[in-house]
Amino acid sequence: MGRPAITFTSDEWRAIAAAATSANEAAPHHENNEFLDQFIAAVARTTGQLYGQTLYERMLSAVGIRRRPSGLTWSKAIRRAREAGLPEPRSRNVREAGEPIAPPPAVSLGPLPVDERSDEMMDLRVRVEVSEMALRDAYARLARYEAECTTVGVRAMSAEAQVRELTQQLERERAEHDQRTAELVQRLDALTGAVQRVAGLENHMRMQTDNLRQQMSEQCRYWK
Repeated sequence: MGRPAITFTSDEWRAIAAAATSANEAAPHHENNEFLDQFIAAVARTTGQLYGQTLYERMLSAVGIRRRPSGLTWSKAIRRAREAGLPEPRSRNVREAGEPIAPPPAVSLGPLPVDERSDEMMDLRVRVEVSEMALRDAYARLARYEAECTTVGVRAMSAEAQVRELTQQLERERAEHDQRTAELVQRLDALTGAVQRVAGLENHMRMQTDNLRQQMSEQCRYWK
């Protein structure tokens, strides 16, 4: 047994068409999320039910609205409707008198409808704006990088100057140390010479003393 067709009363159908038109006019062409939220909520208020993507698309086609949100956008919108407390989908009573939903019109190979061209232009404009923002952000990062490079360069030059100054100071201190070492060596040599001279003088005095003692000893023996 085939699945029964879903039908709507005339009042329901007029309300659905009005809801679709109102949502299409209220939501910008690139805001399909807002459009679907308004449209699905209005249909649920009218029929007391939620439906699937295919039936919603047939409703829009029958009204003449050419928006074509992606399947993912539809899934998210229906999920949001369920989370908002709207009724779950269920089979309608096929014996209810009403008008069957009109089938979607045949797809022509002519130029894109105005709404689709508008969607593409809006999407292109958004992409251009995003690209411009990314470019401005890249320029800002480049400017910050150049400023950081300049700061690093200044710090490097300052560090090099400090290194040169410290090197010169080290050379001066080394020269002073060498000079002091040379002076100390000279003083040490002078002291060594003085010590040697004093030692020689002591030896000479000792020899003179010994000679004097010997002479005095001989004189004493002579006088005896």
